[in-house]
Order: sequence, then C-alpha cells, then structure tokens
Amino acid sequence: GEIFECFGSKERCPGGMPGTCASGRDPESVACGACLGGMRPDGGTCVACSSTDYVLLVVLCTLIVVCTGGVHIFLVVTDQASANQRSSLFTAALSLGHLITCAQLFSIMQQLQINWADPFQVL
Repeated sequence: GEIFECFGSKERCPGGMPGTCASGRDPESVACGACLGGMRPDGGTCVACSSTDYVLLVVLCTLIVVCTGGVHIFLVVTDQASANQRSSLFTAALSLGHLITCAQLFSIMQQLQINWADPFQVL
C-alpha cells in the first residue's frame, strides 16, 4: 500500500496504523480526505448530515422562484398598458429556462465530492 502525508486539517489523521482516520472519515480515501457516506466534514472529523444542512439551498431556490414570479407579474402589469403580451411571455419562458438551469447546476454540485476550505466550508 501507499502512505500519504496528512495535509490540511491534521485532526483528520490521528496517527497510528496506516488507514487510521478520524471519526467518520473514509480510510479508503487519500489522506483521509473524504467522509463516509451520509456524513459531512466538521473540522477534522465527520458528522451525520441533518435536514438543516439543506436550509440554505431551499431558501435560495425559493428566492429564485419568488423573484422570477415577481419579474413576470411586473412585466404583465406594465405590458397591459402597452398591450405587448408576447414580450412578457418570452421573458417568463426565459426565466423558467434559467430556473431549470439553476436546478440542474445544484444537482450536479451536490454530486461533486469537493472538500471546501474556509470561508466556503462554514456556509
């Protein structure tokens, strides 16, 4: 086997026999860099994921939907005065396309195994 030097947070590698990692860390990953399934990094160890980990994502998605709807309502109200419904329908279609693209990007990012460093780790 190979032995790698522990980098980043030294708490990930408590020392001992090769393959010894901190609590919740995957001993099969290089230098204990990954967490076991269903866990997230918390300093040097890994803790179980909870529903509060997704609050920011839910808030962001809700904000995107509300803003898209608000823009559409604004355009419908302003376009009624000018009787130009095609532009508001086109704008709504573009907004829906952006919403779908954002949802796809979030699902891709969720599948990536990225060890975020500060300040992104605390988000």
